[in-house]
Amino acid sequence: MTDHPTRATHRRAARAAWLVALPLLCWMSAASAETVLPVATNLESSSEQIISYRHQERMWQTADGALHLVINRGSRRSGGGLALFSSFDGGRQWQLALGLADTDKSSTVDGELTGDRLSLVHGVKSGGIRHRLLAYDPSTRTWASLRNESAFVAGSLAAQNPAAITDRQGVIWCAFLARDAATGQFSLRLLRRDLDGRWSLASDVLGGSSSSKARSARPVLTADGVGISFRVRNVLWWAERLDASDVATAWAQLQVNVDTAEPDLNDPFASHFSAVKDDLDTVHVVVVDDRDVLYLRRDPATRAWTAPRAIDGARRSVYVKMGLSGGKLFVSIPTNSGSGAVLTSVDGGASFVEEHSLVVPPPANGITYKYSRHEMPQRWTGALPILQQYEQDKRERLMLYEIVAP
Repeated sequence: MTDHPTRATHRRAARAAWLVALPLLCWMSAASAETVLPVATNLESSSEQIISYRHQERMWQTADGALHLVINRGSRRSGGGLALFSSFDGGRQWQLALGLADTDKSSTVDGELTGDRLSLVHGVKSGGIRHRLLAYDPSTRTWASLRNESAFVAGSLAAQNPAAITDRQGVIWCAFLARDAATGQFSLRLLRRDLDGRWSLASDVLGGSSSSKARSARPVLTADGVGISFRVRNVLWWAERLDASDVATAWAQLQVNVDTAEPDLNDPFASHFSAVKDDLDTVHVVVVDDRDVLYLRRDPATRAWTAPRAIDGARRSVYVKMGLSGGKLFVSIPTNSGSGAVLTSVDGGASFVEEHSLVVPPPANGITYKYSRHEMPQRWTGALPILQQYEQDKRERLMLYEIVAP
């Protein structure tokens, strides 16, 4: 991808500012943590939602080691606001693979990679949801479209922020934020794609409905079915169904935790949480509660949740992201001042250690950190790539932290 001269100048200025500032910042890192410095990438956008939201997955690694990422490029982009990019150098430089038509600066996406197949659900400008199935060819490093279909058409309900999972039977379950045009009420609803390819709206309403849009959902596989970790305002919920159940069976729902604080303008969709399932079928969840990062997990044998506990009490972030690699659990915590962190657990979440400190250069040359989100793969091998959002000259950009020996 050829650099635009103005963009290249901006990036050189940003890198120069960072290098000057690094000696002043390194002392802020935790004494026992390895300091990791950022490098600029060529990813940018006019949309603040370049990598929104935290409960969704938009970065993956294929078997050849390549990285793939969907970002929102903003409005007035040919091919749509959402676009798939690929990187073959660990995340430093990215190449445009394809744009997702009918999307704009507010569209968000969620994806599930299985082998060389990428299943995507994303919002469209009309208030509906589309499902795409893409195939990756490692020999040519290209993506091809296998399926592009409407999953939900807006009518009395308009959809936002979908997230989906495919169960062991091949049925796709998609949770999304719905707004009722007649009442103005918001709720979390479920779509289902059956094996015959038909999409339908389930009757379940997750966590009730109200005038608040602060609600988001993350589906995950469980040992014997599908679970959904979701938040409604300051309450963390869990819903589940068994593989053996009829598709029309109502989802069981229970409250898992009540946060001490209501979501505010920093978390308008109550989306600042991340959920993953490990190889032992334990579900791990991290959530931000009044800038404290809380961790809890679900035991697959007892189906019980642990009490939430703070694993980072520095009150330094409103965002959090989680992933798994080599039997270890990783939690990345960005910040807009000082240093972010990567916490690591080698005992299934029983304890966490801050092994890496992510230096954030100070604001300079038009650089600010209003939205310091992180994006990382949920699963990967080799070095851990973490992208952090920042703003330069009123453009949203992404810088890369590369954790070489996680």
